[in-house]
Amino acid sequence: KRNSRVDRIEWEHVVPAHAFGHQLRCWQEGGRKGCRKDPAFRVMESDLHNLTPAVGEVNGDRNNFRYAMLPSVPLQHGDCPVRVDFKGKRFEPPASRRGDIARTYFYFRDRYGLAVSKQQERLFKAWARQDPVDNWEREREKRIQRIQGNGNAHVSGEGRVERATGFEGGTTGAAGGFRCDKSKTKCSQMESCAEAKFYLKKCGRKRFDRNKDGVPCESICR
Repeated sequence: KRNSRVDRIEWEHVVPAHAFGHQLRCWQEGGRKGCRKDPAFRVMESDLHNLTPAVGEVNGDRNNFRYAMLPSVPLQHGDCPVRVDFKGKRFEPPASRRGDIARTYFYFRDRYGLAVSKQQERLFKAWARQDPVDNWEREREKRIQRIQGNGNAHVSGEGRVERATGFEGGTTGAAGGFRCDKSKTKCSQMESCAEAKFYLKKCGRKRFDRNKDGVPCESICR
């Protein structure tokens, strides 16, 4: 049966909603539906720098899989040069879009406090070098800035990405205010990824980062 999404163009989140949503308490308690009225989630969900058109079938197969290089996986989407590892839940985008994806992730990291592992950061830095900013990416960034009111410095090369109001403490919807509490020694006691990162860096909770990749409490921060 022909997939009806083959002929459909959809708006896709470059950084999947799951990637930024599951760092919020509303997602942990009720999934995406639980975040529908959460102001922090709605701001990130509607950020135009993170939205791009995509073929529906590719968007569906991509799901919320992690980006990766998959040289041994065959191409399966006709003229779309993407690779999907369904078992390993990984997705390789076209070479011509890898730098765009990297710069979007760095934008989300800087603006909303998105947790990016050291492994992913190395991959994205390589992609950004291999696929530098082109004229259309610059023009797109300028148009979005005029509409949304903020740009992506990783594209424009001007200044830095400003942290969004209400995200100064990370993707919590609250402006910091964390304090080291000796009674908080477990990831299950953390209210958000931002709080877990604070406790790792400021309170010496090294056990929060058992694999030493810089991302604490992976049940919250991935």
